[in-house]
Amino acid sequence: PKFFWTTSMSGNAQLRGMLSIRGKWIDLSVTDVAAEASFRGRREPATIDEALMTISLSTPFAPRGATEQYCFKLIAAVIPL
Repeated sequence: PKFFWTTSMSGNAQLRGMLSIRGKWIDLSVTDVAAEASFRGRREPATIDEALMTISLSTPFAPRGATEQYCFKLIAAVIPL
């Protein structure tokens, strides 16, 4: 998986992770505080050759101006091997 910093919808720094599932790349928010700490200060994307990750669903969220709520997939834990 690859990890990089971006700016969230609310304007805050946000760690994101990209991983390939069956040949398709997906980009998810990372909520693991230990992973955030280990990547803090990096400007360039970082790659971990092998890792176990927990993919979870967020609590229901209604984007600004939306009438429906959604649950987003996120990376809740990263364990480098």
